[in-house]
Order: sequence, then structure tokens, then C-alpha cells
Amino acid sequence: MRRTGSPKRPARPRRVSCGTPVRFPVPGNARGRWPSPGESGLYAGPVTERGAPDEDAVEEAGYLLDAVTRLQRAVERIGNLRLRPWEMTMSSYVALRILAGRPDLTLGQLSRRCFVRPQTMTRIVAQLEKREFVERSPHPHNNSAISLAVTELGRRMLREMSDEVDKVTTTVTSALGPGEVAKFNTTLRDCAVRIETEAAELSKKE
Repeated sequence: MRRTGSPKRPARPRRVSCGTPVRFPVPGNARGRWPSPGESGLYAGPVTERGAPDEDAVEEAGYLLDAVTRLQRAVERIGNLRLRPWEMTMSSYVALRILAGRPDLTLGQLSRRCFVRPQTMTRIVAQLEKREFVERSPHPHNNSAISLAVTELGRRMLREMSDEVDKVTTTVTSALGPGEVAKFNTTLRDCAVRIETEAAELSKKE
């Protein structure tokens, strides 16, 4: 009698995604655990007994990246819509808010805090300066640098816009339960540090 073997596992339904799930390289010493920030490479989940990535975990990690990207774009879009009465964008609002809390930042420092390229920040600051929300002045601690500061008009506009931006924050946090906001924030920041660390290592090799 011919043996048919064990029945095959039914294929999982394929979910629609804005991108292909990312398969991360597995560090040689990572078996069944997450790598520490100092280790090379990132891994999206536990490995199997044979040392191969768990397919389900890798797939879920890919969809996680899709979700993070989707959330970022959604927040930027709704933020831009809410700030439209002031002819502002989320990017310009964030730059203005950071400057209000940290005066005398240089253009380069502000671009790093906003996680954008210096060229992008130059354009944002030029727009804010044209509307007299931001002004330049000699840096108090560095004669060769120019510092940026928010004007009184900029602070007044910032107070007006903050209520609309708070509505975006409320919408996002409403999906999380009590006590989950701080944990979620810490987890995302930890992921960002890991990615930034690996990116810095890759940049050194170029």
C-alpha cells in the first residue's frame, strides 16, 4: 500500500501589505532571543531548532514595519490637515515646538532633533523665518555659529496650534490601554536606537 505521508499544513492566507515583509539577518549567537544593541544585525523573532528563522515571526515583523510606516504617514497627514488654518505642516510645527523648548540651537542641531536632513531643515526654517516665527542671531557660546530662537509671535502661534495637535495625540493614545502609552513609547524608542546603531555601523563601512 502506498504511503501518502503526513498531511500538509494548510497555507496561511496572505494579508495585503504595502510592502514585502523584511527578513532580517540572524546574528550567529542569537538563538531564541532578541539581540542586544551592540550586536550586529537585527532579528525579528525566535529561531527554529535548526537555526533557521521562524517564518511566522519574520512575517509578523514585516507587517509590524508596515504598521509603523502607515502610522507615521497617517499622523503626518492628519496633522497637516489640522494645521491647515495656520498654513503649517507637522514638520514645521515640530521644529517650532523643539526650538521653543531648546533655544539657541543651531540649524544642524535642530535637524538632528527633528530627524531630517539639514537641507530639509534649511527649507523649514526659511519658511518659519519668513513668517517671523523664528529669528537668527549670533550663538552665545560659539562665535562661528548661528543660533535659532522662536519669536513672541511664533510662541503665540504655537499655543494656538497645540490644541489641534493634542487632538492627534489623543486619537493615537486612545488605541492603548491605561499604562500602555509609556511602555509603547519606550519600546518604539528602543527599536529606533537599535536601527540607528546598525545604520551608523553600516555607514562606517561605506
